[in-house]
Amino acid sequence: SSAFRDRLKHGPPILAPFSMIAATQIPELLAAAGFDAVVLDCEHGPLGPDTLDWLVPVCRSAGLPPIVRVRAP
Repeated sequence: SSAFRDRLKHGPPILAPFSMIAATQIPELLAAAGFDAVVLDCEHGPLGPDTLDWLVPVCRSAGLPPIVRVRAP
């Protein structure tokens, strides 16, 4: 969302833990715990395009913007 992008640019800082766990419960728990976003770590974990296809919508429906850390080419 544009409000989230504005906050990334201008503050205040966001609190976003990294996650390498492919489970629908993780975004829901992080949102309930009050985090601002989640970093889905595809660089060092097992997450990949197939996982992101269903995990990103779960994050969004939980109200938790996903930030994807991609693998280096």
